[in-house]
Amino acid sequence: METESGSKQSSTSGGRLCRYCAKPLEDAAVLCATCGHRQKWWRNHVRVDHIGLLIALGAMYLGYRQFVEARRDRVEASEALSRASRAPSSSPTFLSTADRFRNNWRT
Repeated sequence: METESGSKQSSTSGGRLCRYCAKPLEDAAVLCATCGHRQKWWRNHVRVDHIGLLIALGAMYLGYRQFVEARRDRVEASEALSRASRAPSSSPTFLSTADRFRNNWRT
């Protein structure tokens, strides 16, 4: 832009420069018109496809944790079952009320 005196004036009032190509930027510019880079560094590296990948990895991790927990529960249950089957049956046999009534009535 030229002023009345003929000297050139910069179109950027703040004097911001692109972080990547060092070309002058407008004050409200988010994207460099010359090189196409975003001025916030994380916006250049974090994209929608990366977020999907992170979600997929998180879901795989949670699925693995659930698998490990289910396997541990299954092992504990099989150990408890084997202990119960090996235990001696020293507990008294309980008769139902009807059986007790029949036994007492016969005598």
